[in-house]
Amino acid sequence: MIDQKWYKRFKAKNVLLRLDLNVPISDSQILDDSRVLSSIETVKRLYEAGAKVIVVSHLGKPDGKNNPELSLKPVVESFSQNSNLPCFLHLGNIDRKSIKKQLKHSVVFLENVRFEPGEKNCEEGFVKKLAGIADFFINDAFSVSHRSHASVSGVAQHLPSFAGPSILHETQNLNTLIENPKKPFWVVMGGAKLKTKMPLIDSLKDKVQGFLLGGGIANTFYKALGHEIGSSLHDPDNLNWARSFFEWCQLEGSPKLILPQKVIVKNKNSFKEKDFTEVLPEDNILDASPSSISDSFKDLDSVKTFFWNGAFGAFEMKGASQGTESLAVILGNHSAKVYIGGGETLASVKMAKMEGSFYFESLAGGATLYYLSGKKLPGLEVLNL
Repeated sequence: MIDQKWYKRFKAKNVLLRLDLNVPISDSQILDDSRVLSSIETVKRLYEAGAKVIVVSHLGKPDGKNNPELSLKPVVESFSQNSNLPCFLHLGNIDRKSIKKQLKHSVVFLENVRFEPGEKNCEEGFVKKLAGIADFFINDAFSVSHRSHASVSGVAQHLPSFAGPSILHETQNLNTLIENPKKPFWVVMGGAKLKTKMPLIDSLKDKVQGFLLGGGIANTFYKALGHEIGSSLHDPDNLNWARSFFEWCQLEGSPKLILPQKVIVKNKNSFKEKDFTEVLPEDNILDASPSSISDSFKDLDSVKTFFWNGAFGAFEMKGASQGTESLAVILGNHSAKVYIGGGETLASVKMAKMEGSFYFESLAGGATLYYLSGKKLPGLEVLNL
């Protein structure tokens, strides 16, 4: 935890603070305010230390165009209500003169930074414009630190820059997971595409004692092993990789590999539990069955560390959420240190009402996978992390 003395160095200074306030919104209503709530303490402590705080964040993918539906207005309103801080959404030019008056009384939020064409390509002119309004830069958005964007890595090259408390907390916990996890150490991984998870599996395969795979990833393994999967979601481009990895896991000394034995399939309008070897061409695998999830953990009581990323089913669909909910409950009640990360993982945890049940809950998705895979994150590299 950073002490208050650290914040006092920013007294009376303009501080550009990169946060990740990319929350799900529908009809201007925030569906999950976790990222807003997790950012409040950093802003409060800077504000109370006398810093003039300028928040920069993004929302959605407006592709460099102004999209009113992706305005940060509801986010700023939520931030103000939950923090009891005076907050102002700045819609004008990005320069010191334009924001000087508001900074005397409020935390200033810049409008969605991805409205700016220069953000994603780290255009030097836009980088200098951002840097020009501040004396210091703090990156406290680990979840976008794998992006070479102007508000992430670009501005840090023009201002005295620091990692915020959230980033330090994330990296410290993930470093422990990489360097010194208590063993046995197992990876639990779901999600849609095997391709996005292959680098992490490759980087951890010599460090873990086992993998439990589900979701579209498991479907890819079923298909690679010659089983029918019907119209189920899978990654057809990586069947050979899946087959080779499965075979490697059968060798003595390799980590164990568990795939759910029973799945929930949808056929027309009905759901049915089946052994994965009994799936028909007209079936669509949508979830791992709760009983299969329980069976998968029968011999895992002695595991000391889990890392979980990705849902085991289409949990947002009625009739296809019970497997992932069962997984959340089992891991949330396990005696091991359980690290979780990723948007859909956190959403499924919330659905199962298991928030706060895990040793470490990362709000980041792609950045966490990048970091654990050993890849360099531009937003951290520029901070010498």
